[in-house]
Amino acid sequence: MLPHPRRARGAVFPILWLLSGAALPAVPAPGEPAFRVGAMELDLGFDLEHGVLEQTARLWVEGHGVSELRFEIHEGLLVERSSASSGVIEHRKIGSRLRALVHPPLDGRRELTFRIRGTFNTQARASRITTSGIVLDPADRWYPWVPGTWARAALRLRLPEGWTAVGPGVPAGPPGSHGWRSDRPLRELAVAARPRWRLSQGRVVQTPFYAASPEGEAKAEELVAHFADPFAWFAGALAAYPFESLQVAFDPWLERSVHASGVVLWPGPPPGTRAEAADMLADQWFGQRVSATGAWIEAFAAWQVATYCRDRGLALPPRLAELRRLYLEGSVAKDVPLRAADARTDPVVLRGKGSAAPEMVRLGVESRKFFAALRDWFLQTETDHAHPWTFEEVVALFDARTENRAEHLFAQWFERTGAPEIEVELRAFPAAEGGWRADIAVIQASPPYTLPLEVILHGPGAVHQETIEIEQAQTRVFYVVPFRPARVEADPQGKLFVRRLVARLRDGR
Repeated sequence: MLPHPRRARGAVFPILWLLSGAALPAVPAPGEPAFRVGAMELDLGFDLEHGVLEQTARLWVEGHGVSELRFEIHEGLLVERSSASSGVIEHRKIGSRLRALVHPPLDGRRELTFRIRGTFNTQARASRITTSGIVLDPADRWYPWVPGTWARAALRLRLPEGWTAVGPGVPAGPPGSHGWRSDRPLRELAVAARPRWRLSQGRVVQTPFYAASPEGEAKAEELVAHFADPFAWFAGALAAYPFESLQVAFDPWLERSVHASGVVLWPGPPPGTRAEAADMLADQWFGQRVSATGAWIEAFAAWQVATYCRDRGLALPPRLAELRRLYLEGSVAKDVPLRAADARTDPVVLRGKGSAAPEMVRLGVESRKFFAALRDWFLQTETDHAHPWTFEEVVALFDARTENRAEHLFAQWFERTGAPEIEVELRAFPAAEGGWRADIAVIQASPPYTLPLEVILHGPGAVHQETIEIEQAQTRVFYVVPFRPARVEADPQGKLFVRRLVARLRDGR
């Protein structure tokens, strides 16, 4: 277990502060000292009949000159008590905001303890506590959370006999207990438990792998065949897997997927292909290994799945392929720019369009420079794992690597809704110098996109291929070819993410 120094409480200052009715101080201005959570120890108990979580959360916080610490925690959870290893602490919780005032201000490391009790209301994203099972989703802030958390953690669940659980890190405690410990930093924590689950163990590459499912239907040693290749591919293309284990649970009871550091909760059967396994893994790199200040990071995770499938010559996972199809057909409840996406954004937008958006940026720049920027992103995170990237920072990194070509492309795919609509018209004429002149007009719906459009001219027993750089509402080019063009084919390999693409031959007169 993590160290547990004795806690001390003061007397005069908190009483005077509470009696004064004074508001907590304002958030430190930019450039002033901040704090970070270096380690956590969470002890969790449950009243299953009433859906109540009972938690003791010990946080080891670090900072210099900081007297006010702000956390987020679910609005349905009440912080009943707080204490500190030295000095004085008082807290105030309004809605989902927990504000703790410490005196004296932090000067190094200090342990804070919060006693928490409460339930999740209907606004919870996925978390629930019932006699049938438990899910704790980091999106519901079930423990005191602060942006940029990247901390070691130890967890213990007190569960009825016969229950099985998955959680972050490696199993800790006596056999049969439900505890985990991670000496490597974690970004987000999730746990799940059910009475009907059985747990099996294997290894993915060199990482311990645990699979939980009803009655042990999912067997870890069999799943390794699907997980190993995408696991190794992501590690080689992006960065090494950062966590001490990978723990997954498969059960329709879960209702929706949950992703956290080293934990994936999946509301369905185990993956039957490498592509489906890749779809489960991608969030471990985009969202956990690197994080962002917005939900748009999920678009990069979906794109990485599509990139892996293309590289391996695999069909997209059915779930992702369906989301892309629905977006292109306009079957989305509410379309929003990817940059403005949040946890409530329709997956048809966030993952359907999102799986294609970074690829459309890549097609508009030199691929070598795009992937160099991608590697830079992960390399820079090595020096500051906790840093949540802003959209502007990511765009600036890619723009610098691609000689100022990426910013405009990111804007058209991440800062507006929709997808391109393109018409290609071909007219063929005998050329004065011999052969045939092929006049091609590319017409885009407004506002136009900047895209490389591949076209193939087909004639009797011959073809001619070109790439047209389009960026205006109308782009006109011509080519002289040694045969009479009878048909034009646009985007023959289906590289572009377009809602409508029509190619036709017009009378050449």
